[in-house]
Amino acid sequence: MPHYKLVYFDIRGRAETIRMLFAVAGVPYDDYRIKSEDWLQLKPATPFGQVPILEVDGRRLAQSNAICRFLADKFGFMGRNPIEKAAIDGCCETITEIREHVMAAQTMKQPKEAKDKVTQGLMEVTLPQIYEKLEKCLKKNKDGDKYFYGDEITLADIHFFACCETVLRLNPKSFHDFPKLAALYDRVKNNNKIDKWLDERQDSEI
Repeated sequence: MPHYKLVYFDIRGRAETIRMLFAVAGVPYDDYRIKSEDWLQLKPATPFGQVPILEVDGRRLAQSNAICRFLADKFGFMGRNPIEKAAIDGCCETITEIREHVMAAQTMKQPKEAKDKVTQGLMEVTLPQIYEKLEKCLKKNKDGDKYFYGDEITLADIHFFACCETVLRLNPKSFHDFPKLAALYDRVKNNNKIDKWLDERQDSEI
């Protein structure tokens, strides 16, 4: 088995889907968390000046979505054929928009009033527009009562859960008008291996 080392900051952010993939697959890895004061020294040695990075037997892979696709394909969470793989990939790109909007709002350097206004617009307008697309996609498979694709959990479901955790912390009623997404979120959360990861992981705001 290859030796995996994940390099990222001590937050969930763009690495949490990767960590959950390892958890669901039951594959061991080194979860190396960078301290803020060490980042400037480490940055020049990274492939694109960014993290996360996944080291596979010492070879470095970059960009979170690319790493997710690599691991999901290797662990069997990337669909059953090329068409399904491409569909899962497209769904994940849409889900990533949730994470990027939330991270931008949470890390913006603005006074609290301005930050709250941005967050309100995100919760009331931007995210519901994305949810509508995702619930429509979900309903195409077993009327939304299983997973995004097929009868087993895939990268799309894991990525959805990981990207929406912070959303629900900020607004527990975020899925009020999207019951199928709410049920999917709970379905993934109740996966035994996800539940174990949630119980054991380090806490983080984002």
